[in-house]
Amino acid sequence: MSHAHLDAFLHAIHGRDANGLLDHVTNEVTLWSPIFPEPFQGKEKLRAVLSVVLGAIDRFEVVEVMHGNAHSAVAFRLDAGGITLDGMDLFEFDSTGLVATLKVMWRPLPAIVAMQNRIAPLVGAPLMSLVTATAAAA
Repeated sequence: MSHAHLDAFLHAIHGRDANGLLDHVTNEVTLWSPIFPEPFQGKEKLRAVLSVVLGAIDRFEVVEVMHGNAHSAVAFRLDAGGITLDGMDLFEFDSTGLVATLKVMWRPLPAIVAMQNRIAPLVGAPLMSLVTATAAAA
């Protein structure tokens, strides 16, 4: 399978071009985010969410790209306002090579919560918090 759509998608991410990546996804694309409980479905929702995320990050660095038969995984590091995240994007493709599903995974947990707090106000979502077991028991 050609990885041309993935390469172009990543090029658009590096250029912070949420509109430019739309030619490389299916109309029914599904985005699973690490900071919102429900998936986003469709090109317009993907564009809207990634526009906000891309506007909130300072640096996106691809560490490694791994390919399977109908999927690829992209290990990356991103910085946003003093927050550093390591992540993995799992891309699933349709028969033409377009991105059909994107599952985003981040670590560590405190940085995920900090990033959610940075993005949530921009999309009208409630803020999440990380509570230690000691604080929860008090």
